[in-house]
Amino acid sequence: MKIQLQARLRQIFPEWLLEPRFLITSTAAFAMVALALLAWLGVYTQENRHGDMKARVEAQRILKPAVEGLRRQTRSLNSLVNAKSLDMPDSLPHLLDTLRLMAVRAGMKNAEFVPDPMSVGSTAGLRLDVRCEGSTDAVRQFIVLLSNQKWVESMEHQAVRTVGEQRELTMSLQAGFSKKLGPGK
Repeated sequence: MKIQLQARLRQIFPEWLLEPRFLITSTAAFAMVALALLAWLGVYTQENRHGDMKARVEAQRILKPAVEGLRRQTRSLNSLVNAKSLDMPDSLPHLLDTLRLMAVRAGMKNAEFVPDPMSVGSTAGLRLDVRCEGSTDAVRQFIVLLSNQKWVESMEHQAVRTVGEQRELTMSLQAGFSKKLGPGK
């Protein structure tokens, strides 16, 4: 079998290519080239690591604000998904306290809830004029929190305007009650 292999190799390759001197010399040359390539690759890799590290630090610096914004939005959306309807307020002070609490939870500032005097004695519910300030996310979260409440019958005339870096939300809100509200109830 060994003789057949040698004969077959002699048919495929020229005679000088199969001489031991050539095989030893070519193997040594290949080993030197491989070692030189490995040495160069080690230096090149080390330089690239330094460059890659700089690029990664720069990418993190650039992407940090966007990632923080996404984290805030994720927290905001998670809180909205988990938001539950609050109990129907049974008095005007309880309603105003509930609305202020919702505004604070949403991140709104300077929240004002002014009852419409004509609706205070009504059995149809109470109409309120709402004005508050906050970030775009806070405005969205506040509106979603309100819309999750079963006792909020309608939100109308919503307007959002930019005041510096904040947004100012104004709207009319119709809230329902389980009993007739009066000024002292």
